[in-house]
Amino acid sequence: MIQNDFVILGAGLTGLAAASTLGSRSIVIEKTDRPGGLVKSENYNGYWFDHVLHMLHFQKMKDLEAKIKKMLGDVMHPLFPEAWVETKEGIGRYPLQMHLSSLNPTAIVRILADLAATTFDKTQTPPSNFEEMLRKSFGNYFCELFMLPYNRKVWKRPLSELAPSGFQWNIDHPEFSQVLTGALTSHKEFKAYNSNGWYPRPEPNAQLRGMEVLSKELAKEADQILLEHEVVKVQLKNRIVVVKHGNELKQFQFNEFCLSTIPLPVLLKLTSDLPSKYKSAFDSLSYNRVITVMLSIEGPRPENRGHWRYYGQEDLCFTRLIYMHNFDPLTAPQNGWGLMTEITEPDELPLRSNKDIMAKVITDVKKANALPDDCQVIDSNLLVVSPAYVVFTDESKKLVEELQSFYESHGVKLLGRYGKWEYSSMAQVMRDGYGWADSVLNESLV
Repeated sequence: MIQNDFVILGAGLTGLAAASTLGSRSIVIEKTDRPGGLVKSENYNGYWFDHVLHMLHFQKMKDLEAKIKKMLGDVMHPLFPEAWVETKEGIGRYPLQMHLSSLNPTAIVRILADLAATTFDKTQTPPSNFEEMLRKSFGNYFCELFMLPYNRKVWKRPLSELAPSGFQWNIDHPEFSQVLTGALTSHKEFKAYNSNGWYPRPEPNAQLRGMEVLSKELAKEADQILLEHEVVKVQLKNRIVVVKHGNELKQFQFNEFCLSTIPLPVLLKLTSDLPSKYKSAFDSLSYNRVITVMLSIEGPRPENRGHWRYYGQEDLCFTRLIYMHNFDPLTAPQNGWGLMTEITEPDELPLRSNKDIMAKVITDVKKANALPDDCQVIDSNLLVVSPAYVVFTDESKKLVEELQSFYESHGVKLLGRYGKWEYSSMAQVMRDGYGWADSVLNESLV
């Protein structure tokens, strides 16, 4: 039996942040061969790709921003993201509702008329589901043009069955005066929630590029990380975590608290003394996976494509395209560039073959005019990220709140996007990890 004051399950950003504060009193247990969770990067013959789109933005978290800047130093590069939205009525900057001027005039008029009617309707009742929330926030025509088809692609589920809340931190609810300004001018003054971002740009000969640079530096701050150690059982009554490493089983006992950042449905399955009323909870927590297809492309780098582009067209398989060379020019050889495509689908669906996915992606990239004639795909790779997007329903929200209270009553804190079962940014989960560690240290000193 190995005893520690604090046992941390998962070496993602939340667990690493907490471990860096708790020091030698904590131990981190990680299933994979390197820390970082989803914040990892891959190198394919000189082309670097993150597992999913990553960019740091701190949203008024000044203390956290200062901490991370100090940790990464000059490697942290300011990034002012340029994102675009493609629709049948034209292409506009993200968030599209604030940059309507580049759309067809007739579309602008219809969007403004709908939004004005929605904005000044004093009889509106609160939305009962996600689709209603979108329509009440943006008006019917804008929703039909982009918000509904895009979200149907993201969630692959009836939007009327999703909760009206839980998605909001990265949805800009428009003020009518700002929308009007963006319809009449280029509206360059408007700043989205992620307007001031950061991305690592290591020196040219660095062995690691991409956002995993953050994970690696954060992991250096942790005292003990056990890699390739898989949690196979959690015994709440005895405060024991059973872990498998190779063919060996180990037992870890937490004297004060356990921090779980592993996906909540996984934790439910691993909890041996879970009350019977929660046995079916696993089936109530739905989620989507992201299939990231990474294309290594040889040829001149495209200009004026931005850092990423959203696609609401439902005949295209991907929700967005990400141009890695605009995050860091050294993520590809000088005569090439990396293109990431993201496809989302419910995790319960069977996975198609890699060959079929790749063929559809390349066909649709060409259909979207994202592969110039003087460029060619020289390599393609695929990663499946699951879970990727938590599906929110009114029932799941209540269930998660109850499970959080239940586990906490047994000394287990749920944090992180998938541990807490929420939609959160890298900065938010690091803030939560640091904050929780500070609070439990203060408690232990009382």
